[in-house]
Amino acid sequence: MPIGAGKVTYSTSASEIATVSSRGVVTAAGSGRAVITAELTLGSITRTASMNATVHEVPAGFPEIAGVYDVSALITQSGWGVAGTRATAVMTIQQSGDTRLFAGTFEEFRFFDPGNDESMEGPLSGSVSGSFDCAGRVEFELRMAGLQSALWYAEGTLGSAQITGHFWDPGSNYGNFTAARRAPE
Repeated sequence: MPIGAGKVTYSTSASEIATVSSRGVVTAAGSGRAVITAELTLGSITRTASMNATVHEVPAGFPEIAGVYDVSALITQSGWGVAGTRATAVMTIQQSGDTRLFAGTFEEFRFFDPGNDESMEGPLSGSVSGSFDCAGRVEFELRMAGLQSALWYAEGTLGSAQITGHFWDPGSNYGNFTAARRAPE
């Protein structure tokens, strides 16, 4: 690119990581670090400037989240005095294509007193909706039909076969959960 009577040239130290055009446009080619150099020559004087370009590996797409999950949760803090209460449910998630959004249903949601295997309440059912990112961070809510607020709000991390994290509800109950994906039938 001519500048007055001078000329600017661009170069890269690693074209397998980052390329640079004759106009100075840098394009990622692979993960790693490259040094991009601009050189200006004006008459007999040459000036050089360099910068580091770091290219991070980007996941190919969103991880697979679709499936049937067995949910197990424990209320660890409670505004209603029910700390220690366990909850179980079956959650089915559908994902359409390479998208960060998902939806589905939950059923057989039940609460159990500490040390008791008989359900206190339930079974409840409703809808699941949420989103997740390329790193596997998940946010979702469980909502029963006809309720103005969600039954649960949850955040967690999607691993290879489960989602783990924490939840809270409008009644000031908080806790931890694990949603283990069932093997396909």
